[in-house]
Parts: sequence; structure tokens; C-alpha cells
Amino acid sequence: MPETQVQLTNKTYIQWGGQQVTLGTDNVFTTYDIFIQDRQNGLFEFDSLEDLENMNPYRYVRDAPKGSLTPYVKQDVLDLSLFAQTEFNALPRLSTVLGLRYDVTMFLREADYNPLLDETFGIRTDRPIPIDWTHLQPRVQLTWDIRGDRSEVLRAGGGAFMGQPHHAPFYNVVMASGVNFAEIILNDEEIPTPDFDSYRSDPTTIPGVPEGASTAPTPVELISPDYRAPRTWKFNVAYQRRVLDYLTLGANLLYSRTTNNYHYFLRNLVEEPYFTLANEQDRPVFVPPETVTEEGRTNPLDSRISDEVGTIEELVSEGGLRQKALILDAQVDLPQGSSLGMSYTWNDTRDNSNYQCCLSQTAQGTPIAGDPRELQWGQSLWTFRHKLSIYGSLPPIYGFRISGRYVGQSGSPYSLMVAGDINGDGNMLGNNDLAFVFDPDDPSTPPEIAETMRRVLDDPDNLARDYIRDNLGRIAERNGGASPWSGRIDLRVSRSLPTVRGQSVELVADIFNLANLLNSEWGGRYNLGGKRTLLNVRGFDQESSEYIYEVNENVGTVRMSGDPYQIQVGLRYAF
Repeated sequence: MPETQVQLTNKTYIQWGGQQVTLGTDNVFTTYDIFIQDRQNGLFEFDSLEDLENMNPYRYVRDAPKGSLTPYVKQDVLDLSLFAQTEFNALPRLSTVLGLRYDVTMFLREADYNPLLDETFGIRTDRPIPIDWTHLQPRVQLTWDIRGDRSEVLRAGGGAFMGQPHHAPFYNVVMASGVNFAEIILNDEEIPTPDFDSYRSDPTTIPGVPEGASTAPTPVELISPDYRAPRTWKFNVAYQRRVLDYLTLGANLLYSRTTNNYHYFLRNLVEEPYFTLANEQDRPVFVPPETVTEEGRTNPLDSRISDEVGTIEELVSEGGLRQKALILDAQVDLPQGSSLGMSYTWNDTRDNSNYQCCLSQTAQGTPIAGDPRELQWGQSLWTFRHKLSIYGSLPPIYGFRISGRYVGQSGSPYSLMVAGDINGDGNMLGNNDLAFVFDPDDPSTPPEIAETMRRVLDDPDNLARDYIRDNLGRIAERNGGASPWSGRIDLRVSRSLPTVRGQSVELVADIFNLANLLNSEWGGRYNLGGKRTLLNVRGFDQESSEYIYEVNENVGTVRMSGDPYQIQVGLRYAF
């Protein structure tokens, strides 16, 4: 990905009476010549290891290049910014910082014109990429030295933060205009026998548009005309007080809210479902029931508004995030240079999208209850609820200094999922449908499922039991489970020895994950990951329009993982 940048930046500092004023600008022009290897290599999907061994796939998908195997495209980006800040004492003990920043980003190249998309949807791929002119970001911070000796300090601040949008979606839209690639989806007998050795040695042999076919649907990425860059408002109030000569206490309250966050919607998905699953809270299904196979598979081609174009993914500003946190800390200064500190964090972060830079598929993997255009709020995939840090050092013992720390926190959230595209939205990796949690005590629950669910709930090694119990009889809450608490102890031992002319040599030994050194069963974590499969699809009942499932009895059982202990020895010479 050749990339060229030209940057013009400047900061000016002005002392104006009692104010320290900073004025600045930072401007970058970037040009990309880019090709992203994403879905061009092809994907064969198999039902089982036996099918893989027999080279018997049930589906093959690929975005096949229409010409060159590496169709490069260009994008030019202009990032502009202005900022100003002033620092002054509004009162003798009250320092004030006021700031204002403005950013704007312009993407200067449009995608090639796709006449087929214009004819079928009335959307021009060569429309200019929208510019968000609303990047004005005011900020303020107040610091009150209550007693005038820094022994008791109150801080408060807040403001808007936007910055520059990441560029990936905006050069992807130039590449995926529907002109460079053909979307291939083959099922069962349509699929050629895989020859992976040939594909590795000669990529031109990877199956492309089937022989005899004149055209194939084209995948398209778009930027919504209503696009707005993400904006985060942050606020915090912090209080710190030296209670005794040796004891300092502090508290920090934080709140942030993000709007206009990135997400992608499918625009070639039918507006209304063809039917609903009455036994799963009326979950919508976007393919006709008669097209669902006996094995319970859906075909993404059956969920489309038009079969003349392929998957259409549009970047929208529908994502959001809300975060609240409380941090409490204490620091104790002990005799002979020893110390003890502690920090506790309570955190609550909720969002409605799993999107990560820089591919649209990460948005499509967001767990949903039904319609992928109706996002569910839940715990953020990257959050934690509690965190505890304890750190300290001992007085010298025969010249040795010993210090250590413990850091522990709640596990990350995860969702209970169905292994299969049961809502037929075309998510071909089958990883975005939240599972319906069948209640074993409900008479309508199939007997074999009820029996298995009882075993799952009775299993003492099942770490997902509480999450399952809380969601019985309904579609699982997105990111409603959390991995168990985990922690780690690190230790440092050092000794400084004088040499000559005031010089010294220091010997240092670090032990990382001390608990694992003491016992191989300690110091690890049980990580259930972002998604756990509760239900596997085993068929579809055409008469009742219901899926036939098999419960995964190992949904909440995982092995301990983590970094093993490490010992690091070092030598430092001071002169």
C-alpha cells in the first residue's frame, strides 16, 4: 500500500498578561495507491471435518477480481485542523484551561460509476463522499487548589473530541464500487472440487465466475449521504486529599458518550421478513421458508431485493457508546522508602456495535436478535466491570529492594450464539444471530433440548450458567455474559552495589506471573471470548417453520489459558 504524505504544522505560544495562549494548526495531505486483500481468495465452507477430508463443501463464496488479481485504486485525503488554548488563573487558587479545536477531513476521489446499481437502486457510486463540517470541539478544565498547598485538589473538566476519521472505509468505497469484483456464491453441486495445492501455487486457478455465466452480482460499499464523524463528549470530576502526612486518598468520576459511531447496514436486504419463528420470540427470517434446506441452511441470494447486484454495505452513523466509571485510589508512604498503593475501578460501558477498523464484515458480526438494521445495546465487547490494582515496595532487606504489584479485573463480555445464518440476512459466516435460550421447564421446549439444557445448567464446570439462567425463555442479551475474574502478580528484586568513583552496578530480577511459578494451576484465566455457540442448527421443519437445534453442552467450559511465568534478569551500570 504505497502512501505519500505532506504535512504542514505549526504551534505559536503567546504570553498575554497572565494568560499562556497556544495557537496551532496541523494539516496533512495523504495519497494512497491501495489494494486490500479481503474476500478475494475465496472461502469453502464445510459441515464437518469428515466433509473437509472428503473435499465436500456445501458453499463457496468469493469476491473475484474482474481483471487484475490486484486491482489498485487511488484515494487522496486532506486532513485540516485549527486549535487554540489559553491557560490562566481565574482566581488565586483556581487555574483554568479553555480550548477550542476544529477538524475537517476531505476525501477527494469518488468511486467509479456503476450503472447497474444506478439502474436497480437509483444510487450513484460516483457521488462525492460527504464532508462533515461540524467538527467544532470546545473543552474546559478547572483545577482548584483548595488549601493552596496542593494537599487538597478538586479538578473538573469536559469537552468534545472528534479528531480525524480513519481512512479505511473511504478508500474501501473506491475499491468496492462494483466495478472491480464479481460476487460469487455457489451451493452444493454447483461447487467445484477444491484443489488447495493448485490455488496456492497459481492463484489464477481459484474458482471465479462459473463457466458459461455472462455476468455475476457485484459487491458494493457505500458511504451514507447522512454520514457524520463520531463525536465523543467526555466529563470528569476528580478529588484528591492528603489526609495524613503519609496517606493520600483520591476519587475520580468519569462519563463519556459517543454518537455517530461507525456501523454498516445491508442495503440489498429485503425490507420485511418473509416469516417469523414463533417459538423464538417471533424472530424475523428474511428468506422464504420453502428455500430453507432440510439441513437448515439459508441462501443469502434469497434475501435480496435485487439479484442483479451483490451485497451492498453502507457506512452509517448509527453506532453509539455510553461509559460511566468511578476510580478510587489510596497511597501510603511508609518508613525507609517503602510504600503501598491501591486503586479500584468500577466501570460500565455499553454500545450497540462491534465494528472495528477497517473492514465492513466486523460490523456484520455484531450479535443481533433479528433484523441487522435494529442494533441491540449491551455491554461493550472490550469493557470490564471491576478492576483492582495493588502495588508496593518493602524497606531494604540486607540491601535488597523488593517491589511488586497485583492487577486483577473482571472478564470480558460474551454472547450466546447460533452456529448458522438462521435469520437469512446473508451473513455467510453465520456468526451474528443471538441464540434463543430454551427453558427446560417450558412444556413447549422439545424434550431432547430440555434434557440437554438441564445437563448444561447442572454442570459445575459450565461458566455460562448464570448468563443462561438469566435469559431462559428469550433471545440471549447481547454481551450478557462475562468471563470470570483473573489476576496476575509481578515481583521485582534489585540490589545496587557501589563500584569506583561513585559509580554503581544494579542487579535486577523480574518475575512475571509469580503465581504460575508457584503452581502451574494458578495465574491463568478462563476466557470465553466474544461469542459462545449455544445452539447448532441440525435441520428445518417445513410444516412448523421452526429450526431443529442441537444444544452445545460445552458452551461454558473452557481450558485455562494465559501467559506462563517468565523470569528476567538484568544488569545496569550507572556512571
